Amino acid sequence: MFRVQVLDASANLNLAFLGASLDAQLATANYEIDGFGLGAAALPTILDGLNSSGTLTGDALYKLNTTVLTKLAEYIKQNASTLQPQRVAALISIPKPGASLAVSQAVLYAKRQIAQGHNLQTALEGAGDLDPATIGLVYSDALTSSDQSVVPNAIQRQSASDWLADN
Repeated sequence: MFRVQVLDASANLNLAFLGASLDAQLATANYEIDGFGLGAAALPTILDGLNSSGTLTGDALYKLNTTVLTKLAEYIKQNASTLQPQRVAALISIPKPGASLAVSQAVLYAKRQIAQGHNLQTALEGAGDLDPATIGLVYSDALTSSDQSVVPNAIQRQSASDWLADN
């Protein structure tokens, strides 16, 4: 699990760019690795000297996606007969549309998209299950236009970045 604490609004944060964002100090993050169902002896062997939790760096992310992943696959192959699947989590339902959490998530998403310079059409295409009406309202307010192709100007992007920093 990765937890990002600080993120520059201009950072395009996905797994492919996470290491670079961390090294460029556009983000700070911690990681935590749990070995549910593997047994106590497995984790030190799989992690190969990497701590089970700590500050995520580009080097640590690289090691997690190479050495640790390879060792995990090897461990599972070698111990497949003794590993028993166990339920360790439950899915919590997604907030109902219009609920304050759903609205907050849509507003935050829209502000990030504006700060990154994306037009409303692009933002809506990448919004997934977020409320498109709320995203549209945020864009309409920030850009004073309902045209989905209008790209935020520098002042509007900076305003969204400032809002993100304050909230």
